[in-house]
Amino acid sequence: MKILIVDDSVFFREKLKKAIYSMNNNVLILEELCYEDGEYAISCHRPDLVILEIELQGKSGIKLLKKIKSLSISTKVILFTHHLSEDFKSLCLEHGAD
Repeated sequence: MKILIVDDSVFFREKLKKAIYSMNNNVLILEELCYEDGEYAISCHRPDLVILEIELQGKSGIKLLKKIKSLSISTKVILFTHHLSEDFKSLCLEHGAD
């Protein structure tokens, strides 16, 4: 399984990788810092799962979610944010978040 984490926080990515590897060390985890690099990694590597921050540097993670879903690939997408808002949840689900 290939997992792509798109977030600018090294701390968060490291903690998330550690948690994932503790459950299953037979995965390939890719990391990107920003929208553009995440978009490129998705097109090149076709990950099975993308874990995506809603607020990326200069662009919206929701925009990247829309891009992923428009590719007609079977990639699952999980979005996260530190904002507690039903509006964000509704918007993500509306655009295909898993």
